[in-house]
Amino acid sequence: MTFADKIENFGYQQGELHVRLSNQLVHLLSEQMYSSPVKAMEELVVNAYDADASTCRIGFVTDEKAATNAIVIFDDGLGMDHSGFEQLWHVGQSPKIAADISPRRRRSVIGKFGIGKLATYAIANKITYISRHQNGTFYVSCDFSKFQSTPEGGASEPVSLPVRQITDLSVLRSSEELKSLCNALKMELNDLIGKGIESWTICVLEALKPKAHELKRGRLKWVIKTAMPLKADFEVFIDGEKIERTKEAFDPIVEFSLADIEKSRLKSLNKDLPTKYKWRVQNKTLISELLPNGVSGDVVVTQKSLVRGKSVELGRSHGFFVYVRDRLVNQEDELFGLHALSHATFNFFRADVLANDLHSDITAPREGIEHGDRKQVVSDLLLALFNDARQRQEAHYQEIADKEKHRKEHERVFVSPRLVDQPIADTLAIVTGEEAGTDADEGWFFLRDVAQANRNSLVEILYSGGTRRYNFIYDRLGKAERLVKLDPQKFEFTLNEDHEVILAYSDDPRSKQLLEDVVASEVLLEVYLREAGVNPSVIGEVLERRDLLMRSLARDRVYSLESIAQSLLDARDDKFDLEIAVVAASRALGFNAKHIGGPHQPDGLARFNDYKDGEIKITLEAKSSKCLPELSGLDFAGIEEHKRQHQVDGCLLVAPGYPGEGKRKVSNTNTNDTSVENRSVAGKISCWTIQNLADMVRATETHQITATQILDIILNRFTPKDVSAGIDELLNGDSMRDYYREILQALRELAPPGRLEKTVRTVQHISAILSVKNKLDGVTDAKVRRALVKMSNTSKGIVRLSRNHIIFSGDIEEFARRIANLTGESGSPRKLGSFRKDNGSQ
Repeated sequence: MTFADKIENFGYQQGELHVRLSNQLVHLLSEQMYSSPVKAMEELVVNAYDADASTCRIGFVTDEKAATNAIVIFDDGLGMDHSGFEQLWHVGQSPKIAADISPRRRRSVIGKFGIGKLATYAIANKITYISRHQNGTFYVSCDFSKFQSTPEGGASEPVSLPVRQITDLSVLRSSEELKSLCNALKMELNDLIGKGIESWTICVLEALKPKAHELKRGRLKWVIKTAMPLKADFEVFIDGEKIERTKEAFDPIVEFSLADIEKSRLKSLNKDLPTKYKWRVQNKTLISELLPNGVSGDVVVTQKSLVRGKSVELGRSHGFFVYVRDRLVNQEDELFGLHALSHATFNFFRADVLANDLHSDITAPREGIEHGDRKQVVSDLLLALFNDARQRQEAHYQEIADKEKHRKEHERVFVSPRLVDQPIADTLAIVTGEEAGTDADEGWFFLRDVAQANRNSLVEILYSGGTRRYNFIYDRLGKAERLVKLDPQKFEFTLNEDHEVILAYSDDPRSKQLLEDVVASEVLLEVYLREAGVNPSVIGEVLERRDLLMRSLARDRVYSLESIAQSLLDARDDKFDLEIAVVAASRALGFNAKHIGGPHQPDGLARFNDYKDGEIKITLEAKSSKCLPELSGLDFAGIEEHKRQHQVDGCLLVAPGYPGEGKRKVSNTNTNDTSVENRSVAGKISCWTIQNLADMVRATETHQITATQILDIILNRFTPKDVSAGIDELLNGDSMRDYYREILQALRELAPPGRLEKTVRTVQHISAILSVKNKLDGVTDAKVRRALVKMSNTSKGIVRLSRNHIIFSGDIEEFARRIANLTGESGSPRKLGSFRKDNGSQ
């Protein structure tokens, strides 16, 4: 039973109203025009304001399950008697038009269409008004379902709405129903019935529709806070909480009033306007003949983004806020009809604009302005204000950049926080993070998620300014994983060593520096797109395609030894990829190799021109398999035929492994491993595993392995065991890269002023230091001298070797930079920066 049913017998029928509406009209004016439940509630608050109320309260009647059964709206306005109810139900005609100023408080009346009361139909099927007027206390109830239509679509017979007057107020004092309403409104019943409030109205919405349960309290509070004329003589309470229009802590970097718009910009704005439309400043207001009451307000551009959280839940804080008679008329349109503006400014921009002359242009249900001359000139003014704000914002950041120029090199910031820290903070404040999956989705593509509990504190740290250095580390995240992950809490970029792009470029110190710049830009590209409001699923899809392109380009032209070695390992069960990987690996080892493939052909041919013995030619054979291949799958007979066909000197056979590998041979038994050994020796086929070949490719530069040494194994070692032994002999001992690094470190230790002053450094000095450190095996003067010769030749004049003397013609750190390809370390940068934690040294 509804509240209307329970009070049906209170008082006596004082008369009735005859209301004629078609059901279609009710539906059109409510559910379509007031599709949002919040908008319907806003209309009731507007009615309270126009009724000269000083207080409006909104409450929710709930049951034991916390489900909303009814919504209650109270105001202490003028109240309504029978005549007032008649005017209330004159749909399409408003008494407010005749009286543009309210009688009691002399307010500019907001309403003008006379259809606002039907907004309630969007959320409820029944509406009841109880009102105390100077002529008495009255109530009327309406059931919208009673409005029926004729077959032609018009209104049927009028619906009678009884108007009752309550003369015995004790009935109301003892009413449990009215007490429950007061409890929901967080007010005392005696205030209604006693002498505390002279006039008032309570509106009860019942038989709620599903849309009413979508009503979000946070969203409702935002709408009331931003859209209603809250001031000293009008207060709104929701669930007992007073809603106050308070200025947020904007932390502005730009702030000016509309009247302070740049004179040159105002002149430009007026240039092509008719005389009656031209703007001029008068009494701190911009006025024209078209808008004689003027346009006023304030503009701010903030340090922090004003786009925070889910706007559908809490409303917006950025954009244009255009008020007409103190009421916001563009709640959902932050652009006020303008085209998209630069998010680099717009996300930080807010303009509160009062333009009362637009009152006559307001469209029902007050959610926009009719397009006309007045709106156009106001829109042009708003665009000019935005461009002025953007120019001032740029000037602010340019001033900061100019101040940086006066700092010393080691203190100067070249990568502005505006490009890194602040955009990350902006996007973390806007979105709720979700860990991204393998496919493109709405989660982060490159950023690691930050727990909600830590997000606000991290955002404040990022906004706080100061210099933050980011670290770049390398880790194996998985072949299917992203190029890079940024952990914003650790200020750390993790480059995925399993990704083709990282593999292709991370083995060269110079390329590595560029690679780190590229991945940082990739991460910030996603951040910028998020900041610009691009749909996350669109961002994910674009970045996914971009990732596929980058992987493809990295595979298209491969120089990296690490990348070639990894491609061998990845292709163990793919016949076609393994063939190409073996050919590329042969080139990396110093051969002139060609891919052949196809039936009755080797997979490739490799040549080496030994100027002493002439050209040496070998066949390349790749046998892919998910597990160890069967003896028959190795096809030794076919491989021998390929050798005879091409008249080669040897064969390099590459497979994931070989049958019986690692098992002990049983005497007098022709086991698989015996068969492989016998056939490989008989056919002079050198049996390499994929891992063997990958290890040699990785070590070919660091251990200075030559094609001649590789050929020595291919032409003389055939069984898998003998091949592995030959490879171990080549790889045994320290790599030359280890020697280069340790020699460079020893020279650094001898570099400080005062250390062996006026003494020329010698090979013996370096050998002694390396021997004491005991990090390298078998250190000799000859090995050290051989390494120093290579280092001096690569240094491009910084260092030369004269007999055993090491002669420097420059700084030790410049020497380190020039031999970076030998040591694998880029050294410190020639120009110091502030973005990387280690200033770029590896």
